[in-house]
Amino acid sequence: MIEAVIKQIKYRFLKLKVFKDRGELLTAIDNTVEQYNNRPKQIHFANTPLEVLGGVEIDFAEMRQNNEQARKDRLEENRNFKCLKMIYTTFHKE
Repeated sequence: MIEAVIKQIKYRFLKLKVFKDRGELLTAIDNTVEQYNNRPKQIHFANTPLEVLGGVEIDFAEMRQNNEQARKDRLEENRNFKCLKMIYTTFHKE
């Protein structure tokens, strides 16, 4: 598992950057690890790794309710969205 974390840190955060010296690289690694540990992860049910290590309790009922509401909101937004084809045909009738 640690290899997966190192690979993500390497490719997501550090690969495209150029560092002047070792100190700049170490500072970037410190910042990267902090960012990684404060990002919610799906495997932790949208909690951050630091929250999981801290023993945060997961309220599955609330999480299920939030997911259901998000699904309903997404469906409603999709129903109200007019696609570009519909807009184009409305204004360019022959």
